[in-house]
Amino acid sequence: MSLDERAKTITFSPSHAVDARFFVTQVEAKKADDERSARTLLEERLAGLSSAWYDSVRPARSGLIFDDSSILDSGALEVALEWMAEVCLPELPSATHLVSCNLADVRRVLAGLYVYSLFVTRLEDAADDMGTTVRVGPHVAIRSMVQMTDWLAELCGASRESVQAIVSALTFRPEHPHVTIAHQPLVSTTRGQMFLLPRMILFMDLPRMYVSAINSTEAGRAAYDRAIVAIEDAGVAAIASELRPVFPPPFEVIEKTTFALSATKTMTPDIVVASPEPEVLTIDVKYARPPLGPLDIRHDLKEMAKWKTKMVEYVTAFSQHPEILRQHFGRLPKGDVRSFGLILLRWPLPIPAAFGETVTAVDWPSLKQFLLGKGAPSAQSLMNWARTRPDVTVPGALTEIQREVAVGEWTYRYFVLSSSSS
Repeated sequence: MSLDERAKTITFSPSHAVDARFFVTQVEAKKADDERSARTLLEERLAGLSSAWYDSVRPARSGLIFDDSSILDSGALEVALEWMAEVCLPELPSATHLVSCNLADVRRVLAGLYVYSLFVTRLEDAADDMGTTVRVGPHVAIRSMVQMTDWLAELCGASRESVQAIVSALTFRPEHPHVTIAHQPLVSTTRGQMFLLPRMILFMDLPRMYVSAINSTEAGRAAYDRAIVAIEDAGVAAIASELRPVFPPPFEVIEKTTFALSATKTMTPDIVVASPEPEVLTIDVKYARPPLGPLDIRHDLKEMAKWKTKMVEYVTAFSQHPEILRQHFGRLPKGDVRSFGLILLRWPLPIPAAFGETVTAVDWPSLKQFLLGKGAPSAQSLMNWARTRPDVTVPGALTEIQREVAVGEWTYRYFVLSSSSS
């Protein structure tokens, strides 16, 4: 960003190389992933379990009063818990200790928050559609911290101590430099009141919300680091097991294996696929979630630069010193080895990164779909597919177009990727 105080202009311009094809393919992959996620949501399954709760609703001067105990009796929480087991850190056992609670507690609280928020929001929508005389505005749950804790404990059937730890983690902390309500949706006042907006909860990735929340505290970072390592190890093992049928012998697939470059220097890629072609594909699995805003994008750009640097090191090492492959592979012939690197994103990551000939990145859902279609089993063909992405429509020519917005006496200039020069 550049500032010209005399001309009263602020210009935001990209200062890095942009691979428009990668950016667009990740945007399209994110759309497809969102559609897949939407199909797993519980609205239809929970609709038939909400009648008792709706029947309990009573109008009052302050708004509407709900009998939330009926949620526990309806069976809706059990349905939501099954879903949470699939989407909330599924790589970890439910007994995993986090911050003064275990993963089972977190899943139970998030399931209760989702069910409650869904019921309240759909009641608001139904009232709007019916044009009822009873005013039903956006409901905000307002309680003291003690009341919020007790309410969630009763709503979810979890221990008060565990709920208190989760409530504390999800409470908005304005002193944190990167605070965001998307990670800490419980907002407290200096008078001790806490506010929760159910409609906002439905727009959030709840597992990501909690994990990001604990990462914002010193005590939580240790639990975050332990959880991330365990999740990544489990994810790498699962992906490697899915790649082995795709790359049958004479291909060899190994994961988390250390190669000695010298007496003092080693490297441990996540996955390495080798064949007697001879060629070798190094895969590093990354768990970065799609960015929520400018700070996330900035962080992801920095992380991608680190990942590319590390991947180039892997590719170069195997290319220049193919003999180290024989530390763990038995079928590779002598001679030069074609070496490639694939940064495998666990979810689509729509950021404007750029890559070279031997290194690229792709998201796992897209790659998995490609492999299910019996993509050619070679590192070269996989890299060709990842670079060209024939499964995604990409405009032939993408250019950066400057746009301006006038705000008072100031002008903001920025750039957008466009398929048109107009």
